[in-house]
Amino acid sequence: MSELITLDPAPEEWLTSERLEDLQVQLGASVPLLIRADALRTVLNCWIRGELGVDEDAMLAWAHAQWGHRLDSLFLQRKDCLDQASCRLLRVKEQGLALELYHRLLAEEATFEQVSQEFGVGSERFQGGLLKQQGLASFPGNLGQLLRKLKPGQLSKPLQVGKLFAIVKLENFVSAVHGDSSTQLLLELELDQWVEGMVSHLEALVSSTD
Repeated sequence: MSELITLDPAPEEWLTSERLEDLQVQLGASVPLLIRADALRTVLNCWIRGELGVDEDAMLAWAHAQWGHRLDSLFLQRKDCLDQASCRLLRVKEQGLALELYHRLLAEEATFEQVSQEFGVGSERFQGGLLKQQGLASFPGNLGQLLRKLKPGQLSKPLQVGKLFAIVKLENFVSAVHGDSSTQLLLELELDQWVEGMVSHLEALVSSTD
């Protein structure tokens, strides 16, 4: 994982001796093969989720029992994942070209779709630069934070994103509201993070005992 997180419930709390024994029986002598096939994490993920519940509703019920009392704080922590936006993105290799195209767009000498298809180097150029509505955290680089500052229809000045230079136009922004729909997404995000943490813990455990 890219960063250390504190798992709640902790591995030693959730991973009872009975569960660990059951996992070891199911894995048998297949751990080396799963490691070579780069499939061990996938298998562990499936096993953990199977232990939590027979279906998605059961897993969400388990998640609510674990973290339902923290939904307000989780909402604030994960608002970047919940706020959504759509935009048009133009990426080019040269800063001078980005500045030239920015002024052409401001002067309405060309549309964003036109310059994206003609000059853009990202895959979004095939859709006229359009990036469909998604969580702010899903946008590359710092674009999510930039979109929060723009108004619909507004162009950003050229900025560097990785090795490229970009112009962004905000199409739509939807600020998340704490309610039933955000509750389910929050629980899913928290569950995914916890499962990934448990997978890392179990991966190290079964690999070391092989």
